[in-house]
Amino acid sequence: MAEKTGGAIPADSVHSLSLQTIRQGGPAAIDLQLQLLPKGATVVVNAACDADMAVVCAGIMRAEAKGKRYLCRTAASFVSARMGLALRAPLRPRDLGVALPRDVGGLVVVGSHVPKTKQQVEKLVQARKHILKVIEVDVPKVVRGGLSAAEVAGLAQEATESLKTGRDVLVMTSRKLVTGADAGASLKIANAVSAVVVDLAAAVCRAVRPRFLVAKGGEFARPRRE
Repeated sequence: MAEKTGGAIPADSVHSLSLQTIRQGGPAAIDLQLQLLPKGATVVVNAACDADMAVVCAGIMRAEAKGKRYLCRTAASFVSARMGLALRAPLRPRDLGVALPRDVGGLVVVGSHVPKTKQQVEKLVQARKHILKVIEVDVPKVVRGGLSAAEVAGLAQEATESLKTGRDVLVMTSRKLVTGADAGASLKIANAVSAVVVDLAAAVCRAVRPRFLVAKGGEFARPRRE
């Protein structure tokens, strides 16, 4: 919180809902702790699974029923828990009413640089290396001056040809995180990389319909205006 707010919220002022409170105290304990917080306080939630998040949401709703109001910055698991959405198995082609081409590969696009994503990418490459084509977007090169339209088209053609042969394709940004001198410069870099990755993925999908498409965070998740 201190990092994200540039020190406006000091680290030692941040409160915490511990995993012990969530799992042993339940919604009542969470409600009580939230009631005792001063107005405008910041609290982090140490939930480790969907069941923990359901308990947290129940506690928050109890506090809200007593007049409290909270602004939440969260991941998707909070939203589904708060709405009471039950977990379901992954969608199957017939659930979508779409006939998928069985002889075409799938496309995975990765922009995230968090440690968990790094582990996931390593697992993917290790498990599928015999049928996986890896295409890396050179972020330092993008930052230095960008990739030309011809270079993006060449990467797209490489991915398209692999998909048509039935191979899965992993398009990812180079794994070393590149940041700017300040938040504004870092955002400018992220937007530049986003433009290249989105253009590349769009070009591939115009040329061939992948059997599946998986997008993993980072630059790829940033929206663009046409």
